[in-house]
Amino acid sequence: RNRTWYRYHHLFRDLLRSELEHREPGTAAELSRRAMEWCEAHGLLEPALHYAHEAGEADAVAHFIEQLTLPTYYAGGVATLETWLGWYDDGLLGRYPTIAVLGAWIFHLTGRPAKGARWERAAQRSTVMPELPDGSASIEPWIATLRGFTCPDGIERMLADCELALDTLGPEGWWQASAQLAAAAAHAFRGDSGRARAAFVVAAELAGAAGGTDEESVAFAELALLAMEAGAWEQAASHAGRAVAIAEKAKIDDYLASGLAFASAARVAVHKGDVAQAREHVARIHRLRPLFSHGFPWVSVQTGLELTRVHLALGEPAVAGTVLSEAEAILRVRPRLGTLAEQARELRQRVAATSTPGGAWALSLTAAELRLLPLLTTHLAFPQIGERLFLSRTTIKTQAISIYRKFGVSSR
Repeated sequence: RNRTWYRYHHLFRDLLRSELEHREPGTAAELSRRAMEWCEAHGLLEPALHYAHEAGEADAVAHFIEQLTLPTYYAGGVATLETWLGWYDDGLLGRYPTIAVLGAWIFHLTGRPAKGARWERAAQRSTVMPELPDGSASIEPWIATLRGFTCPDGIERMLADCELALDTLGPEGWWQASAQLAAAAAHAFRGDSGRARAAFVVAAELAGAAGGTDEESVAFAELALLAMEAGAWEQAASHAGRAVAIAEKAKIDDYLASGLAFASAARVAVHKGDVAQAREHVARIHRLRPLFSHGFPWVSVQTGLELTRVHLALGEPAVAGTVLSEAEAILRVRPRLGTLAEQARELRQRVAATSTPGGAWALSLTAAELRLLPLLTTHLAFPQIGERLFLSRTTIKTQAISIYRKFGVSSR
């Protein structure tokens, strides 16, 4: 029905305006209002939105945008959303704080933190008490969820904002998956892997039920990264594969959130020694780098750090250093990101080591050594690593000694 409406909308509008040129003023607005009502009654919300805009029905426009923003975003319609948001100036944002929050979300996601922050401030300053479409009692939990991603005051406040949102969001499910995902990330960046893992599972379930494809993809990517930390590479491969599949099926592979899916999949590919597959995932992440910003800092920094790891494993310290510098620039604006800051410092030391003449040995890692390398950073002993890679303890020890020599170190 929407395709039929689009096909005839412009022709109808032009004919209507021509017909009304000689009629009394206000007739066109009245007919657009009637068209809006008819479309709404028949479930054609997007056409109804455009007719509401032509009729000058500001409240109706806000109502339709509230209903359409998340489904349109999840369907890959960011350009469409930006057209609608372009109808709002600072004065209108004060009247419609829900639109201000939704717009801030979109601008942060598309790498425009300054504009996103301005719309977020408009929502915070608004004194209007709108009726929230998800049943929330106020706009506060919406803003708290947004702050869970913008993280302006560090990880502890990020977690507090998310918990506030989860306690007070309305029953319709809006933002529940987003708040749960950010809360899980906060646990991870506080170093609490156990609570983080359980919270990411809940986030994936909530997002899947609500159609929140980017939150679901990120949740599975995070679960993959946690599995890697524990040395559970089969589980990591399963989670990473699911994260990528969700992003590709939903056509959100050019969204900021999909970067973590590709990063987790790239690390799995490196572990398996599949350099070609790793480079394919890496190329997709690099296309997203213009979206990395301090607007959504933890998503941007974490993706950058994982990309740095992959480039180091591929023997590309110069590229790794460039990517890491971008993450460090975001950390200078948002320094209190818990373990992410610690990881950045550790990676800077690795980049420096492999960028020196003595570190040139690191470029000669074999495929077998690349598979072993991630496991050397875990708690697993050599016999346990051998069981996972189906190799003897002696073989693991020999490969490990070779890696130590190439990196110029003496132990794990």
